[in-house]
Amino acid sequence: MSSPSESISTRARTRLGERLLRLLASVSVPRYTTYATLIACTLAVLYWGALASDRYVSEARIVMPRSEVGGAPSLDLGSLLTSSVGGGRSDQLLLRDYLMSMDMLNRLDKALDLRGHFSDRKRDILSRMWSRDVPQEWFYRHFLSRVGIDYDDYAGVLVIRAQAYDPKMAHAIDAMLVDEAERYAQIQDLKARRSLLLRYLAPEAPAISDLDFQIAAAEKRIAEERKNPAAPGSVFPMKLSVFQAPTLPEYPLEPRRIYNIVIFVLVAFVVAGIVRLLAAIVREHKD
Repeated sequence: MSSPSESISTRARTRLGERLLRLLASVSVPRYTTYATLIACTLAVLYWGALASDRYVSEARIVMPRSEVGGAPSLDLGSLLTSSVGGGRSDQLLLRDYLMSMDMLNRLDKALDLRGHFSDRKRDILSRMWSRDVPQEWFYRHFLSRVGIDYDDYAGVLVIRAQAYDPKMAHAIDAMLVDEAERYAQIQDLKARRSLLLRYLAPEAPAISDLDFQIAAAEKRIAEERKNPAAPGSVFPMKLSVFQAPTLPEYPLEPRRIYNIVIFVLVAFVVAGIVRLLAAIVREHKD
């Protein structure tokens, strides 16, 4: 048996529903629906056709090479000191998560002033951040809407796409992500080789000590490069295959103006049709 409070709440909702149905039946729904649809479509055409700021897209394609060392019938310990290890699907996904992390966003912001770029008041208010001082969580959410990294299962590559309000910034974001991916690949390759060697050698073995030295040297070099971006490139061998270097866009691919306008207009008319249908059902039920 329901309590008195639940009965009162149910009756209140019932009365509210009846009032809404009477209101829906009393107003001229077709006329107001047509007006609302036309106004919404006009605003959509005005925004995407004239007000929306151009966004340029830079794209790069990278992959961590797959090594044959781990699957060789006979293991040559010496080859582990020079060969690359890793490059599987899990390694690619870990690299993607690393590049899309909050720490990476902070590095990009420190080097490129992403907060200032994404909150530029010269851009339309719907596509930019409202302020450069927004909370970190909102900044990160906006970053995820402008930078994407997809894993192509068929080709086994990571596709990095960065959007910005000017071509140079889009290219700079993409290029820095590729550089950070190379640094990550260098360190992870050395650590993977060390872990594999530890299956056969003691931690005090000269080969392990040599890898420890290489890891420390690589980390020191990477720290210096991050402090001084103008420093020479890394002296360590490349552990990342760049199938396509970051592009310098010439035409703004975003927003997709015609596509967005067409989809909005279609959805608006579908919603208007549903509203008219509901109104017709209500009027018929009332009669």
